[in-house]
Amino acid sequence: MSKKRMTILAVLAAAIALSVLVGAAYANRQIAPSTAIKDPQGAGEPISSQQTLEQNAVEAQAAGGIRVIELSGGRKLTVTDTPPSNLPRTWNDLLVEAGTAVPGFGGLSFDPKDESILNVYMLDPSDQAGAEQAAQTVFGVRFAKKVRIVRTVQGQYSMTQLAKWYEPILVMNVPGLVLTGFAGGPNRIEVGVVNEEARGSVLRELDKLGIPTSAVVIEITAPIQFTDHLTLSSYVRPLRGGLRVSSNFGKTCTMSFLTVKQGVLGFTIPTHCSSNLGGVDGDIWYQPTVDANNRVGVETDDQPFFEGGSCPQGRACRYSDSAFVSVDAGVQTDRGYVARTTGIGSTTIDDAKPKFRIKGESGGLGSNDTFDKIAKTTGWRAGKVTDPCYRADIEFEGHSLTFLCQDLTDATQLSGDSGGAVFEITNSPAEGDVVFEALAWGNANSLYAVVSELSWIYFELGPTETWNTCAPEFSC
Repeated sequence: MSKKRMTILAVLAAAIALSVLVGAAYANRQIAPSTAIKDPQGAGEPISSQQTLEQNAVEAQAAGGIRVIELSGGRKLTVTDTPPSNLPRTWNDLLVEAGTAVPGFGGLSFDPKDESILNVYMLDPSDQAGAEQAAQTVFGVRFAKKVRIVRTVQGQYSMTQLAKWYEPILVMNVPGLVLTGFAGGPNRIEVGVVNEEARGSVLRELDKLGIPTSAVVIEITAPIQFTDHLTLSSYVRPLRGGLRVSSNFGKTCTMSFLTVKQGVLGFTIPTHCSSNLGGVDGDIWYQPTVDANNRVGVETDDQPFFEGGSCPQGRACRYSDSAFVSVDAGVQTDRGYVARTTGIGSTTIDDAKPKFRIKGESGGLGSNDTFDKIAKTTGWRAGKVTDPCYRADIEFEGHSLTFLCQDLTDATQLSGDSGGAVFEITNSPAEGDVVFEALAWGNANSLYAVVSELSWIYFELGPTETWNTCAPEFSC
């Protein structure tokens, strides 16, 4: 694995342990709608009154098993001792399913010189039929679109063996550990650490676990950081995804996407942009800057970080960096739209084509999937997934956080881009139509985006079937 690849690892390979059902119902602290008003875009869904939402947000501390931790920087972290269950199917699950169907399968990766060629690691490289079956199991209906040639490569370990070894590595808590994962690329488990001391600690843990070091690639990589600092943006109405938003707590991030959730019109932001990570303290949000005339909403839903289950001991975990802000009554919105700039690298909104239209939602991202991203600092950027479903560790204001099953990408991500809208441009049925995919929230070395897939956001802030993120003329 190349050093660049490890640098962009930001990670969250959580889910091989998805097969381990962890705990009962996830503590749900979202705000219950009360007095209903109509969706101003005419979709007809009931929307809670703002006064009720604010009162509920302040009072929304859930009972039993939840505690609030004061962080060193002045913010809070809300944690529950009940891990989530019934997790969505992940990229790692697909790899394991392929390994079960084809016992000699050991992973796959695209040829960097020709990304239509898929290298498939096989214990028996003469098993071309098995390699093609495994690849089709992983990519499903996307196989024909993504793969022109399947090429077998000599593998040393089977996917089922790697998955078994990865389970204890996923929950390993070693100082200086940044990421873990096995996207299937190098037929190895991948671990990123900040220095040689951490590398030594990981090697000692592997020895205790009886895992051969030859099955694990350990590389020095930059620590993952949240990207939520101040930059300039414009006042834009109606609201749409990709714009700068600021809170009364002093944080500035990117509005990811406008949506209706359980009848409430609102938008998503990263939980790390709020005053209480994983908790609802009723933060007030403005676009673009904090001013009474710029107020657009209040945070009303954020789920606590959890401990136990697939979460490494001593850390607090989530599956997405997300929270929900309910839009104030009377604020103009473009639900189902993302701001569109004049081109790649631009932060200037295109006068002629000022927005992308969301026509659908992604079923999940996989290795080498390409996307576009709109965020307030870096503007319009293009990228691709380099490592799906990796574990990402962050040391934040004196506490150890882990985001499980996140996608690592090669897209540029800088300060203020947290919340960036990630989507695939389909230009169908009309030019500028997109399928929404994820929220970008962090980087490694201030260069590469880490993203939370839409399915994980819905899973944590759900229920999934109660969301409507598409433009009003579509149903999703």
